[in-house]
Amino acid sequence: MAFSIVIIVFFYGFFSRDFNEKQRKSRTITIADLNAYHISEREFSVIQLVSQGLTNKEIASELNISVNTVNNHVANIFSKTGVRSRIDLLNLLRELNK
Repeated sequence: MAFSIVIIVFFYGFFSRDFNEKQRKSRTITIADLNAYHISEREFSVIQLVSQGLTNKEIASELNISVNTVNNHVANIFSKTGVRSRIDLLNLLRELNK
């Protein structure tokens, strides 16, 4: 049992350092990074909340706008960036963050 705990602690430490290293190398995406896509400030706010995993309903509540407006912003973001899903959008953001 003690051996198992040591292994778990070792791997936790190994992966934590790896994760922390990746965190140090990453940077925050700015609206300027998305200039090529002609993203508005409000669309950028929606992108930030999508990247945090919020649903359209949660985004609407956070931004004090209707769910339909969020749906429109998300559709516009998808159209402007050429992505077809939230996962594709997150992958695009990851690529821009390199």
